[in-house]
Amino acid sequence: LLALLRAAASPRGAGWSILMVLAVAGALLSKPTAVFLPFLLLAADRTVCRGDWSTWWRRRGVAHVGSFLSLSLLALVGVTEALFASEEGVKGAGLGVAGVTFWGQIASLPGVVGAYARLVVDPSFMSIDHGPEAFASPSARITGWVVFAVTATAIVLGLRRRRWWVVLPIGAALSLGPVASVVPLADPVADYRAYLPAFFVVA
Repeated sequence: LLALLRAAASPRGAGWSILMVLAVAGALLSKPTAVFLPFLLLAADRTVCRGDWSTWWRRRGVAHVGSFLSLSLLALVGVTEALFASEEGVKGAGLGVAGVTFWGQIASLPGVVGAYARLVVDPSFMSIDHGPEAFASPSARITGWVVFAVTATAIVLGLRRRRWWVVLPIGAALSLGPVASVVPLADPVADYRAYLPAFFVVA
């Protein structure tokens, strides 16, 4: 993100653009849940940096293409195979956990998001593994749906009014995606992964 902002601010930002792509690649090789980074960088560029499309593409378009191409590194190191190709399921990858359907995974999202929202205001709830019941409670599900509604409304309003702050709800939605889908259900969303939704706010 820093490299992106430097590239946008500098008349000769090629070096910063290259650094941005290398940083995305390094993040993906360090932690596969960094899959949201290319999308977040694109959203930040179009909402915070702005500028007309032709200038944007000429100066940073190739860097964003490189950022998205970095996602192919996950296939090279076998992450995508582990996530999607196993017939029996892989403990440690939510979309590959045996006995968990795609729609079952989708249905669990409000509870997962609600549990994370609670951590924002009540850190005493944090633990390494509370078990699936923490994400199935009515309060977690209701809170999750409220978070979905508020986030979606903020994104729509921010995009329509072209406000820079729209990158915050977009970042929240993008960073929670890997937490709720790639992170395993076999070992229900461990709370130390709260750094993901917190990352975009800090940045």
